Amino acid sequence: MKQKKIISIEYSRSIRGKQPVSFILTKVNKKYIKDSINKITETLRQIDQIFYLKREDILVILPLTDERGLKIVVDKIEKCYDTEIEIKKWTITGGETQSLEELINDMLD
Repeated sequence: MKQKKIISIEYSRSIRGKQPVSFILTKVNKKYIKDSINKITETLRQIDQIFYLKREDILVILPLTDERGLKIVVDKIEKCYDTEIEIKKWTITGGETQSLEELINDMLD
């Protein structure tokens, strides 16, 4: 799965370089996926990545983004929607106790 590889790369980069990386996972109704991806993509930088997961989730990977930057992106995403959406988020800062395997399981399982 491509998402696991990208999560692994960004996690490892964060640990090695002691730089933050943030992740956002949001559930979107299947019939609004395309529109949601377009709206979210407009709020992202070129280095950010977005993936549609089969279970109606959208995963956003934000390299070099700390908790303050994550809050800004989440606020922008929430403003794209007329209704409240479920958002899960994680920030890795380089000195993590959460293993890569735990992170992937939290996000993708």
